[in-house]
Amino acid sequence: MIAVLGEQEQGKGVVDRCILDEEVNIGKFCYVGFGADSIRGCPNITVLGRDTIVPPGTAVGRNRRIDPGTKLLAGVNGQRKERYQ
Repeated sequence: MIAVLGEQEQGKGVVDRCILDEEVNIGKFCYVGFGADSIRGCPNITVLGRDTIVPPGTAVGRNRRIDPGTKLLAGVNGQRKERYQ
């Protein structure tokens, strides 16, 4: 398990305030854990479960939980742009 509390680049994307389980695959130009704090007094941590795949160009906001084995579709804010295979 990897905890990312600061902001860091991963293949020209941004991962901020996240907990990543093993075998998480984050594509290029992704923004994971981005956005303003939504709940005052809450750490606003984004958690990605084991074997999650985040395709290139996808955005996942703050204070989110992605279940293990999830394969996200490319896009921003849940808008499907293309199917990731």
